[in-house]
Amino acid sequence: MQLTRESIITASLDIADTYGLADMTMRRVARQLGVAPGALYWHFPSKQALIAAIGQAICAPILDGAATVTGDTWMERTIVMCDRLRTALLDHRDGAEIVSAALSDADLRSALTATISAALDTGNALSQAHREAGATTLLHFIMGETLHEQSVTALRIAEGSDPAEASTPTGETTFRQGVALVLKGLGAPRDI
Repeated sequence: MQLTRESIITASLDIADTYGLADMTMRRVARQLGVAPGALYWHFPSKQALIAAIGQAICAPILDGAATVTGDTWMERTIVMCDRLRTALLDHRDGAEIVSAALSDADLRSALTATISAALDTGNALSQAHREAGATTLLHFIMGETLHEQSVTALRIAEGSDPAEASTPTGETTFRQGVALVLKGLGAPRDI
């Protein structure tokens, strides 16, 4: 097997999904790939660069499928976009923590903000400044709320709860209410 960026990202994400981000070390990734740890640094100069690439991989379905968001109103399309990002984060153990750490990469942060801003831009009278502020606020809310939800789930599992019953039943409701509040505020006709 040839060592590539993609094989390193895949192995790293497998380890993070199985053991959590804290146990995804460069040494462990190298061991899983059967290479010396130094070989990874040829493809990624640091663990942070690897985390940024993993965050990009987690968000790829959102960024690649941004044009296919449907809904009758700009609010509905934005809710769909926010739900998709939340789902992508929840699909991976520590997904919100990984992507939060990856947001130090300006390219990923800009791409996610632009994707949310594009959903906000369809058929409303928001200025570009309001769309950008709204997109940034929504991104921070999505990351924070999903990180909280995953942390509560992990705590319940650590306390011995069944993983199938450990997720928070009100997580989706709380999430949707928070998104709706931000969107309602954006729809209010006033200057900030």
